Amino acid sequence: MAQQDKQFETIIKKLNDFDKSFDKVDKRFDKNDERFVKNDRKMDILIKKSLFVDDRFFTVSQEIKKSKDEILTVFDKVMVIIQRLDQERVFTFAAVKRLQEQQESQQKEIIKIKQVLNIK
Repeated sequence: MAQQDKQFETIIKKLNDFDKSFDKVDKRFDKNDERFVKNDRKMDILIKKSLFVDDRFFTVSQEIKKSKDEILTVFDKVMVIIQRLDQERVFTFAAVKRLQEQQESQQKEIIKIKQVLNIK
């Protein structure tokens, strides 16, 4: 029985040694758990910031689209004005050319009249 008690004590001692080594491993796991919790908190912060930035990008995108539409509307109006001015320029140029031709014709007539009337 004494020998069995010694074997039992040896087994208990080995189990206690294993228990101590498990305690060390368990403490390492606890430290890793703490790191994971800290990393989870950091990830939560990053996720919140990412969602905020995503919302902000969406808002900015909508504002840019609205501004673009407004700018294009103004450009369309400006283009209509420019086309009208270009058409007026063409008609004005034609009218000026007609007036110049009339003036030249009238000057020729005046020269003929002066020659007939003998006026210099």
